[in-house]
Amino acid sequence: MGTIFTSTKSNFDTNSNNYLAKHDKPSSYESDTALIGELSFSKKYGDSSISGGIGYSGDARGLFISGKRKIENYGDLKAQIFIDPFKKGWKNPYKLNSKREETDIYTYGLNLELNKVMNTNFLIKYNLKYTDIRKDNVEYSTLKRDAIFKDFIVGYNVKTKIRGLMFIPEVSFNTSKAKGESNSFYGYGAGFSSLYFKRNLKLIFKGNIYKKYYQDDEPIFGKKRNENSHNLMLVCNIDNPLGFEKTYLTLTAGYSEKYSNIDFYKESKIFSGIIIGYKF
Repeated sequence: MGTIFTSTKSNFDTNSNNYLAKHDKPSSYESDTALIGELSFSKKYGDSSISGGIGYSGDARGLFISGKRKIENYGDLKAQIFIDPFKKGWKNPYKLNSKREETDIYTYGLNLELNKVMNTNFLIKYNLKYTDIRKDNVEYSTLKRDAIFKDFIVGYNVKTKIRGLMFIPEVSFNTSKAKGESNSFYGYGAGFSSLYFKRNLKLIFKGNIYKKYYQDDEPIFGKKRNENSHNLMLVCNIDNPLGFEKTYLTLTAGYSEKYSNIDFYKESKIFSGIIIGYKF
């Protein structure tokens, strides 16, 4: 159980103003505090393990199940499937001069990761995600938002002289195939993950930058969208805090910014949270 605070500037976030008079500017900041629940389990079987639950797990949110297995001469394989049925969005985020209405957004995903590829320090990741806007009532078919997202990532685990510290730079290629061509894109990115482990403490610091090129002109704005974005996130996880067995404490904070050649799509977000959980 925990709480998360967010301050978001996005015309697509349902905490933003549900009434728009113009398309020519980004949203203003809106804040929200919410209670969140988290429940998970994990079990080891020799060189393999399985875990699952509800809450947050890496980049996945919602209901998830994950597995790890060491494959001799190939590397350490991680696989995860997840379903996020909790997100909300606007039926028509472009609607002017009347109240915008909410709809559910369902996300289904598969994440694969192979570490220590062929006994080297390389790692590869493949992420597949489908987003389903339950009632997508946009006026133009080229703005339809149901989409399949694919990420291919290559990283390298750089050895450090500090015990328990890992540093992993990464490069990525990203694509989206949406029902509306104006929301289909290809892009690339670069980033890093820094991890520190010591007894019951785990620290994760991540950052990345992305560049996206969209495939078709926006029917409302009359030009193709191009975007740059960057993200930073810090996570602190403490197992058995204050000596309470099988419990954990997670503190998280992050910041993201998206720049676009169309002001309507500019976004930024600041968040922080605290979660207290129990491992079965």
